[in-house]
Formats: sequence, structure tokens, C-alpha cells
Amino acid sequence: MNTVQIECFLSVAAHLNFARASEHLNLSQPAVTHQIQSLEAELGVKLFNRSTRTVELTMEGQAFLDDARSILHISERAKAKFSDSGNAEMLAFNIGCVDLSQIGMLDGTLGRMRELYPNMHPSFRQLPRGMLFPKLEDGAIDVAFGLGEDTTNRKLIRYQELVRTPLCCICPAGHPLSGRRSVTVDDLNDHNLIIHNPGGQSPGTTAILMRLTGKRHLSDIYHNEQVEDALVLVRAGFGISIQPGIFVPASTGMTVIPITDMDELSFGVYSKEHTEGKMVRTFIRTAIDEFSKMA
Repeated sequence: MNTVQIECFLSVAAHLNFARASEHLNLSQPAVTHQIQSLEAELGVKLFNRSTRTVELTMEGQAFLDDARSILHISERAKAKFSDSGNAEMLAFNIGCVDLSQIGMLDGTLGRMRELYPNMHPSFRQLPRGMLFPKLEDGAIDVAFGLGEDTTNRKLIRYQELVRTPLCCICPAGHPLSGRRSVTVDDLNDHNLIIHNPGGQSPGTTAILMRLTGKRHLSDIYHNEQVEDALVLVRAGFGISIQPGIFVPASTGMTVIPITDMDELSFGVYSKEHTEGKMVRTFIRTAIDEFSKMA
């Protein structure tokens, strides 16, 4: 396996078109096809379903996508270290999250870390909930932010709570619920519901959604991929959304109302037990301090 194969795979995956990928890479189309075929032979799987009209990633191709990006990133980082001997070493710091709304409060933490580690290069990696812990364990990410979960079966994972947040009903300005200071789950039964990818939902949110979606006609439910997508529809007046309050930015177009008959949720940072480097430990201590100012 080599970086040319990886670059060809990532370009075809991005364009889903061999001709456009070859233009992007400045290679001939047969050369790109050969690189993909040799990579598939080495991995022993088919990475793309190809027809005369369409190119699609297979399930194996989807599974390999994240690894391919990591391989190329590591290769590029290694080259960068020696590209100019006068440059200080870059300190890569990979932060994982299920939804990018979960890292919207890191400005202060990252600002202080930049002062302590001027060569720190943070990057964010959005991952399915089920991939956060494996990526921490194999070192692909340094820390992960998310809602508190049971880590009993993950002996290498450490969780540090940063803040507790209520589960909230998010509704547009002028909505019948917008004047309420609090609501119960039953208060939400008669309103259109906007939800996002179940794989990114917290256990508490999933429990409410199961209760609410069962009582609604399919046409009263709006599905989206991300929290931000759901909030756009809330502001547009399509319905309400159920979200941890801490993830919802202040907006004149929305009202955030705590749901009183649901327990508060824990939000914090995960890291790999016993193998944390100094920068990870400093990052967690800094995050604890910054989040304490929000309380």
C-alpha cells in the first residue's frame, strides 16, 4: 500500500467519478483505475461499485475511508517534519465528536492551549457515536467530547465531566410553547417534531423521541443529519426539536425551554486511560477550568 493508491482512493471517493478524479490528480484515468484495482487486491475487498453511469462506495469502501484519511494525514505530517529543519515540530492534536455542535464551546480552552503550545495544530474529527471509543483506543484521536456514557466495558477510556445540562425543547419564536419557562414530555405531544441522525442522539434524547414519535403521523416528523440542520427548520417554524441545552447557540429566532421531567445530562471529555501525554492532561485541566466559568 502506498500514498498514491490512497490519494487515488480519496479523490475517487470525493468525486464519485474516475474522470474528474484523474483531472484532480493530474493522472490518466487508466492510471487511477490501476491504483484503485491494486489497492482493492491488496485489501482483498471491493471499494467501489462501478457501472457505466455511476460510481458508489461499497460498505467496505465507507469503512476504509477514515483509515485512508488517517494514513495520508500521518504521511503528510511525517514529510512536513523534515521539509524545513528550521521549523519547530508541529504538535497534532485530534479532537473527536459526534456532532460539531458539541465543540462550539472550546474557544477559550483552545485559546489558552495555543499560548501554552504555540506549535499545536488542532483538528476536529466528526465520528459516529460507536466509533469514538475505538478511535481513542487506537490513538487516531487524542480526546473526544460527548455526553456521559457507561464506560464499564471500556477499561482504557477515562471520562471527565465538564458540565451538566438540561434536556430542552427548542421552539421558534412565537410558537405556542415559547412563553413557557419549562415543559414536560407530555406537553410536546401535539407539535411537529424535528429530529436528527439517531446515531448522534444522546440516550436521554433517544428515550424521549421513542415516546414522541410513536404518537405522530410520519408527515409530522422531519428528519435531518445534524443538529444545525434541525435548528434551521426550528427557526423556520416547521416544529420543535429536543436537544441538550448546552448545544444550542443563543438565537433571537428560537426559545430554549428545559424539560423538567427528564434528568440532566452529563457532558464531558473522554481520553485514553494511562497513556495520556502531557498535552492531553493539560488540555483536560484547561477545559475543566474554562467550563467552570460557564456554570
